[in-house]
Amino acid sequence: MIEADERLKDLSTAADSDSVDLPPAQARSRSIKVPVLLVVGDHDRYCTAEVCTPATMLAHERPYYSDKANLRVIVVPHSGHNVQLHKSAPRTNAEILTWIKGAVS
Repeated sequence: MIEADERLKDLSTAADSDSVDLPPAQARSRSIKVPVLLVVGDHDRYCTAEVCTPATMLAHERPYYSDKANLRVIVVPHSGHNVQLHKSAPRTNAEILTWIKGAVS
């Protein structure tokens, strides 16, 4: 699995490239009107501060979402972009499931 992931990895999707340079007010993600959970590894290149925390990620990402998105962030320690292949994936999945239970109730 890791070998295949390394061979096929990419930094973004085609959809990402369409809106990379848009200001936050024009971001496509502003049209999301349901709860959103952002999950990022603390060594991911998308972490926006020298020390990646939920607070720093929220400060950076919140302008790209509507208030209805009720944006929440999980930062996975000692992990990069693919948090599902990290040894901590079971704990991350438990946090995601906890968030889902709260978001849909």
